Amino acid sequence: MKFGKVLENNANSEWRENYVQYKRLKRLIKRVAFEIEKKAVQQQRRASTALAIDTSSSAGPASTLGKIISKSPIFGKRFIPNDQETQPLFPSQAETVQRQRCALPLQKDYSDEDMMDAKNDFWNVLDENLKTVNEFYIREITSLRKTIKSFEEDISQEKQSHGHVHARCSVEYGFAALHDTYDILTDIKTFVQTNYTGFRKIVKKASIERHPFIILNHTL
Repeated sequence: MKFGKVLENNANSEWRENYVQYKRLKRLIKRVAFEIEKKAVQQQRRASTALAIDTSSSAGPASTLGKIISKSPIFGKRFIPNDQETQPLFPSQAETVQRQRCALPLQKDYSDEDMMDAKNDFWNVLDENLKTVNEFYIREITSLRKTIKSFEEDISQEKQSHGHVHARCSVEYGFAALHDTYDILTDIKTFVQTNYTGFRKIVKKASIERHPFIILNHTL
């Protein structure tokens, strides 16, 4: 089962907004991958065009008309044809490619700005997710500490008043409070483990499996 589905199944419904946005981060990684693909296609296209021009220039058709006429005994040895007469009837492949490049408008297939925007969006969302998860964890732990401290203070006050804790309601209250605290701690443990796995997988997916340079100059 994919982690995105596991996250949906294991997430606490009341805390859902505080989990790592795994699917959203995956979409942002795909956006970066798309920009990388555009760059590769554009570079390949430029390389192919340059190769076609170089090949055509080095092996282009010579002006055989001028050679034939200049060597013809009919016109004599001193006959030198003018430029228009020696021009080939059809343009060479290099000239055709060059004319096409000049005639066609430049297409915005790839730009460094688009690439940087895609990377920045990924890291900004990742940082926001880290902040959300961390702040939620701190709030829950702080709340639990306050609950435990309040329970300890109530027990201490009752001991000072009666010398011992004998009221049944106090015992039941204390047991219920401890039970709730244990349940919340268990949920928090699952929350931490799930988010840790999500962040680890998403960073690995971005940095190792696909695009190692995405994480350069960025510290989590």
